[in-house]
Amino acid sequence: MAVHSILPLASFVVSHLLLLLHSAGQENPHHNHCPDSFNCGIHTPIKFPLSSSSYPQCGLFTVNCSEPIPKLNLGDKEQWYDIIDKVQDNEIRVHDRLLGLFINTTSCDIFSFNLNNTLRPTFSVAFTSIPTLTLFKCTTTNSEFDKQKEDYFRGNHSYSGCSGYTVYYQYPDPHREVLTTRSFPGCSVIELPVVLPKVGQNASDLFSILASEFTIRFNVSNQCSKCHPQRRPVFTGPPRVPMLEGEKRREKLAAMDSCNR
Repeated sequence: MAVHSILPLASFVVSHLLLLLHSAGQENPHHNHCPDSFNCGIHTPIKFPLSSSSYPQCGLFTVNCSEPIPKLNLGDKEQWYDIIDKVQDNEIRVHDRLLGLFINTTSCDIFSFNLNNTLRPTFSVAFTSIPTLTLFKCTTTNSEFDKQKEDYFRGNHSYSGCSGYTVYYQYPDPHREVLTTRSFPGCSVIELPVVLPKVGQNASDLFSILASEFTIRFNVSNQCSKCHPQRRPVFTGPPRVPMLEGEKRREKLAAMDSCNR
């Protein structure tokens, strides 16, 4: 008898929960549908892997389109880039205000700034910044070691305006990959945005060729790209839900992990 008396109550609870879930879906359509693109001020519509701040769950990275100059966030809550122009669906041109401040004030802090750290790749997406310059930040010791280092970088430009180290670079940089793989001991490799070469440019003036505007290219993994054609949220936070129905459990988990970075 006790079992029969519980059944109506359980049925009522379940039906009530279903009604609440349905109402939540109606009131928050953003949670179950992602538009193909988003209008963003003066710029052409933005698409995946970007999303507007109104649909943060529909992309890997958020664009705040409510500002006079739209701003891009790549995961660091404190770091926002001004969007200068949208180049292609997978490329966007941005301005980094902090980098611009370092350049305008010829601050040595710029040599602690590295695009490889700022645009750190994840399992779901990798970044390519265009154009950039490879620099070698080498500690100075006033010893025989410094002479060997100078011989090694002979033919490259150098900047020694900061205490404790010298920065070597080649601009334009035709042997970028070779130089990067042959870094000298005691030197760290830095990637910074740079202006395109032009006639009459003084390459020995390092701060005149560094740039605070550059293009970011998004290289999204195949697993994560599968989340988007269904126009479902790319990542929703815990509890996680399957995004690719019909796949094996391991494939589902791999896709979800990639899209949750």
